[in-house]
Amino acid sequence: CKFSLCFRLLILSIFVQDGDAANRTGPARMSAKRANNVSQLEHLSSMNSLDYPCYTAGLGEACSEIEYSGDEARKLLNLLFCDFPRSEGPVLSRRFGVVFAGSPARMSLWLGEKQIYFGESKQLLAQFLMNEILYDCIISNTSNQAIHAAAISSGGKGLLLPGKSGSGKSSLAAWLTASGMNYLTDELAFLSRKGFINPITRPICLKQPSYEALQKRLSLDETNVLRGQDGVMIPHRLLNPMWNASTPRLDAIVFPTFVKDHPATLAEISTARSCLKLMECHVNARNLPGHGFSEIAAMTRNISSYELTFGSYDGVLDLLLPL
Repeated sequence: CKFSLCFRLLILSIFVQDGDAANRTGPARMSAKRANNVSQLEHLSSMNSLDYPCYTAGLGEACSEIEYSGDEARKLLNLLFCDFPRSEGPVLSRRFGVVFAGSPARMSLWLGEKQIYFGESKQLLAQFLMNEILYDCIISNTSNQAIHAAAISSGGKGLLLPGKSGSGKSSLAAWLTASGMNYLTDELAFLSRKGFINPITRPICLKQPSYEALQKRLSLDETNVLRGQDGVMIPHRLLNPMWNASTPRLDAIVFPTFVKDHPATLAEISTARSCLKLMECHVNARNLPGHGFSEIAAMTRNISSYELTFGSYDGVLDLLLPL
């Protein structure tokens, strides 16, 4: 692993010096002259004793290891994973490397010897890495229900906000967090057999229009906000400095749907409808006996479920607080 990261640093330094670096995809595209720079490779082989730090992150029977170099890479990983769950399971064979080099910094993300990203956008690199780690969390989990959902808590009570991409769950979670609720996740929650929410707590990821609408109301300090062409990552502690880690009991399920200019409305739904909608958001069903259906059905029989339709944040908090 240590030699691999050294080799990545060499490749990245070569790309940084090359005018067409953005069109490169990895070591295979290097010219024979660069690839066969024997003196550099001999120098790298002598660096095996260097101690490159690693992050471990995961939830389930295994965790992922992320090796990195440089202070900027460390800061980025800390922003992404400072409140991420830690698994005590073995490290998966999928090991990642994050490399920053050059001025201005060029960044690359590696999965083993495969380069996943190369460029200048911290937000894009962070997005690619986070998606890979979430995938590892899902495929390694065989004991909990993994739900595509946001989640928040208030007064020790957990509120699950399941929904497909574009339903408004992330922007809703951001607003509720800024309004004083405790943030759990905006993307992935694991529901235990005992009825608790085990969240994947990461920065809140929003598309540009959602972020701009939120920013108009909150006027956030953007120093630690990751902005890119494809979206924005907001540290949850920025929205609620009083944030604390928790795994609350699930007390209510709310399926959000954003509809432009629609007044906020909340309607209770049947157990059957809730069960079907929750199964649509189930992402590790194949890992579980009976695809997890019997456990989801039992869960929805014991917990009230609602559909929330909203076109702005006005009135949303008043509807959800009583739950």
